[in-house]
Amino acid sequence: MKKIIICVVVLLFGLSCQKNNNIFNDLTDRGGFVAFDEVPLLNFNLLDLSSFGVNAELLDLNNNATSYNLHVEYEGVTLENFYTANSFPSNLVITLPMLLDAFSLVESDLTIASRFNFEATVTTPIGTFNKDTPSFNSDTNEEEGGSTASSLLGSGHKNAFSFGITFFIPPPEKIRGTSFEEPVAGTSYSRPDGDANDQEGELLNTTGSSSIMYVATGTGKDNEIGFKTEFIDTGRGGFSSENMGVTSDAGDFGAWLDGDQGLRFQDSDGIIKITFDKIDVPAEINRSGVQIQFYVPETGNNFESSDLLKIYAEVERDGGATETLDLYDVDGEFINTVKDGWVLVDSELIEDIRSYTLIIELDTNSNDERIYFDQMLVYKPEESI
Repeated sequence: MKKIIICVVVLLFGLSCQKNNNIFNDLTDRGGFVAFDEVPLLNFNLLDLSSFGVNAELLDLNNNATSYNLHVEYEGVTLENFYTANSFPSNLVITLPMLLDAFSLVESDLTIASRFNFEATVTTPIGTFNKDTPSFNSDTNEEEGGSTASSLLGSGHKNAFSFGITFFIPPPEKIRGTSFEEPVAGTSYSRPDGDANDQEGELLNTTGSSSIMYVATGTGKDNEIGFKTEFIDTGRGGFSSENMGVTSDAGDFGAWLDGDQGLRFQDSDGIIKITFDKIDVPAEINRSGVQIQFYVPETGNNFESSDLLKIYAEVERDGGATETLDLYDVDGEFINTVKDGWVLVDSELIEDIRSYTLIIELDTNSNDERIYFDQMLVYKPEESI
């Protein structure tokens, strides 16, 4: 028996060393996977549409694609085969007139909420592939449905199966705010030694970690305001160390809206509550507003209904009366509908507000359920003194 085992091992070793031999290829079928050489800019200034344009090179990473068919959806209407490539590399060009003509639109129809969703199918000699991912059937212990591993839909693989074109409006005139440029950025946050995973209360910065809180160092318009972060236990178990806090990592979307840093949270397994410093509105300003933007990447995994994102502001009016402005309050199933594009949460202009305190609450339970925040500000109309 010992001699037989040795012979088998030697035989396999000999086969694996032969030129052009690949045991993985011999035992498996490779699916179709088309990716961008470099992910193009997909978020455009609504006030300067002359800058609109997508020009990207498509690569056939498995060298087996016979066609790439790109479909586009806008407000429930889908146009099949918006773009087709039959050889690779191929150059994908999308212009604004192409999209407007496809859906009988004019530029004035577009708003900050407008979104063009693109999904592709890739055909190979063994079948057709798309962004759908398989799900595990615990009864059969098999993966069912779908053709693409969820990990391949992450930003690192630059997949061209699913992406969206969105629009933004440059921020209004700032009174005070933050884009998280002053706090120390890192890759993750770890609780202080001795803290239990589900310990409630304010989270403090720890050596070597991303900033989870920040104390403002100035009071001028261009000095960033501070913020604090608290953990509220919901019975999900909490966390010890996660990719949370201030970060410079923009790999999920390409570039931050303002500067080189932002705020990221994921897999908190309990409620994370971020409270920004109160911003006073000068007495001579009668109309003002508060806003922040967030981004949820397409990772291949969906948020659940038990996840949440809530954004609101505690405000003080002339005369001292206080109230709460509910700006955004959704569960995980709704979050799934706004993935892959910056979302503006804005109170719009309100009269007679003397101060704003912006608060965010969120709860997720997976590494693939992450949310980024940037460009928080209290603002005034351009005509204000």
